[in-house]
Amino acid sequence: MKKIFSIFSLLLAVIVLLPACSKDDPFVREEESAARGTVSFKKMSVDVNTGENVITRSASPDVSTFIVEVSGTNGKTYYNGTLADMPEILSLPVATGYTVTVHSAENPAAAWESPYYEGTQTFDIAENEVTYIDPVVCRLANVKVTIKFDNDLLPYMEEDCKVTVVTGSGASLVFGKDETRPGFFKYEEADGEATLVATFTGTVDENYENNFRTYTRVAPGNHYIITYRLHGAEPDVPEQNGMITPGIVVDSEVTRENLTVNVDDEDQILPDNDRPVQGGEDPGPGPDPGEDREAPSLTLYPESMSWTAPNRLPADNIVRVTVHSDHSAGLTGFTVDIDSDTLTEEVLEGVMLRKHLDLVNPGDLESALRDSLHFPVKSDITGKTDLTLDISEFTPLLGIYGAGTHKFTITVTDGYGTTVRTLTIITE
Repeated sequence: MKKIFSIFSLLLAVIVLLPACSKDDPFVREEESAARGTVSFKKMSVDVNTGENVITRSASPDVSTFIVEVSGTNGKTYYNGTLADMPEILSLPVATGYTVTVHSAENPAAAWESPYYEGTQTFDIAENEVTYIDPVVCRLANVKVTIKFDNDLLPYMEEDCKVTVVTGSGASLVFGKDETRPGFFKYEEADGEATLVATFTGTVDENYENNFRTYTRVAPGNHYIITYRLHGAEPDVPEQNGMITPGIVVDSEVTRENLTVNVDDEDQILPDNDRPVQGGEDPGPGPDPGEDREAPSLTLYPESMSWTAPNRLPADNIVRVTVHSDHSAGLTGFTVDIDSDTLTEEVLEGVMLRKHLDLVNPGDLESALRDSLHFPVKSDITGKTDLTLDISEFTPLLGIYGAGTHKFTITVTDGYGTTVRTLTIITE
């Protein structure tokens, strides 16, 4: 009898203690409401925004293979499957803050022509009511990279030339000299920041070249177009620019296009910071909006001039570009590339200039840039957080040789990234 009583006492103690223990249970989930409502996916559409246009459900890519996840704030997943297999309705507990997430079935670490799209929509469930889901727009959520070689460089490149692009996670793709496909990389942060390293290797004009560049603050939904060009060598060009022969230098520049907003077919592709947000919508994943993490900003004077449309010269010929860096170490790079109908290489050499101007490493152009044009050079740039490039001494040259279109591509770099802007001026 005593043995039976002891077992009974033990069971009673366990029953009494269980509720008390549950108060400290770290895995307790929010209790679901007994009341229920319905969510209907019958009218839900899934669109893919590629940046150039919107691809609808009936077109490529095949969104029927996309994965759909329906989850609540309690951490519970109520559906996880393909869009094709998704039920038209789900019965869910009454609650707010449900999320439906739609994304591509695969998100490889690095692969050719493999964009990864993702979009979300939130909704609430009310008792005995039907909630209809709004369209879900899926935007590019990995990183797109294209490598280009300028036509002036290609004749000097031998078959062993290649560019290896590596992410901070170690994923990589190798772009040969004839590779035109875009590469896609999974967006992964390391120490709060994502990076890309592009390394050019191979034989150029019978000399072996090893040129690497690191691109920081890489953001999902962006297309990084890295272009390698051929420039005339200058005595004090840093080794990172890649010396080839005493007369040749290979250098690279990056243009970033944000593919998380719509761009009409006839619109010019705008740099990231100048792109419009259509209909006031959130442009989706992008760079950290914190002001202390932005790449350098460039501002035109007069304010009536535009980065995105051709400009006529002001009557007084005064044109200035103001540069601001948020990085504590200031600016590290500043180049200007001239593409003009009338200012040929011969014309520019006649005034001691070239089509590519590296203001941080001006070489034998230092005197002409500083004394004749009053451009900032060398220490006037490095380490500075604010400066002005006044091209007013240069603009009178534009009209001397007749009508034409003149493009000035300005590339400015600091520790937070690179900004590229093109100023187009028309003379008649």
